[in-house]
Amino acid sequence: MQRLTRDSVSIRVLSRNKVELRPSCFSGYDTEFVYGDFSDSRFIEDALIGVHQVVHLISSLSPSSPVHEGKNELVSTIFPTIQLVESCAKAGVKRLIYVSSGGTVYGNQPESPIQEDASMEPVSIYGLSKKITENYVRFCACKVNVSATILRVANPFGPGQDPKRRQGIVAVAMDCLLKKQVFDIVGDGSAIRDYLFVEDVSDAIVRALIADIHGTFNVSSGIGLSIIEILDLIESVTGLSLEKRWLPPRVTDVASNVLSNALARDVLGWSPTTDVKSGIERTWGWIQGESKNAIGEA
Repeated sequence: MQRLTRDSVSIRVLSRNKVELRPSCFSGYDTEFVYGDFSDSRFIEDALIGVHQVVHLISSLSPSSPVHEGKNELVSTIFPTIQLVESCAKAGVKRLIYVSSGGTVYGNQPESPIQEDASMEPVSIYGLSKKITENYVRFCACKVNVSATILRVANPFGPGQDPKRRQGIVAVAMDCLLKKQVFDIVGDGSAIRDYLFVEDVSDAIVRALIADIHGTFNVSSGIGLSIIEILDLIESVTGLSLEKRWLPPRVTDVASNVLSNALARDVLGWSPTTDVKSGIERTWGWIQGESKNAIGEA
């Protein structure tokens, strides 16, 4: 959102509640905040008045969510997404960007890096929900003449990622370092992921909004790092040692996930500009600042 506000774009931000967002971060920018239920079609129709483009990032799940939570995702996110596409058409919205999960929709793949035309074989309910929503967005948008673009984002990290949600290895590990807590590693630490700095993610979204095209694009660094390697980088940057605890592997995790970003480079003119180490350094600075602010407010 800050990337868009820097470009002097007027933004309306929809969230379930005020706890999920920090409006103070956008003071001085042309940003309006509205709070309500995504499944309330009347609320969504009102929120779309005067809107030309929509970026959809809503989900009730996380990559580690158990299967039974998928029922709530159907009601709270997938069905309302179908309504959203229809409401976009009624409101005259020209473009819809759906931010999917490149880290989970593909599942286990025989080749790496993974191309956009690879089969989607998710092994988690989170990945399945993203796959289903992608398909609905494509199908419904085509029927109502709304241009839809799918961005399959790798593993994003950076300032603003809330470690309290226990999602995102970089933020959680840094929070454990500050609080001198044990960090849990699921499996043997060899799982490979594609880590991407948050500002590169936001830049890809902006480029997708600007581009007069539609399609599906991986948004990634294209570089794989194991859990052990990313934790070693964090320890190197912070100068601190992370106490680790090893847990059994989960059936919902894949061994390796590295995405090709060639299509986004060629078509969107996008490429990542922040390497992982620099991103970790900037994230650590932000985490430390947040910790000092929390102490000052206590």
